[in-house]
Amino acid sequence: MGEHHFLKEVWSPSGGWWCDPKGWRRNTVLVYGAIFAICVPVAYFSNKNESRSQAPRRWIPSMMWNSNIPRTEA
Repeated sequence: MGEHHFLKEVWSPSGGWWCDPKGWRRNTVLVYGAIFAICVPVAYFSNKNESRSQAPRRWIPSMMWNSNIPRTEA
């Protein structure tokens, strides 16, 4: 019942049925590091250049860190 009915050896570009590539931990850390290295400068650039001509009607998260948003006197 618990037996897999697949070939034991399968070649495919993605690695076959039971893929366990060499160095997957290092590759994962490198990819997450690259994503972080790209996203942080983009977030800083976005925060620096965000501007609004009107104050938001409701609370938005960027109000916590952005000083370019007009405040309403309520």
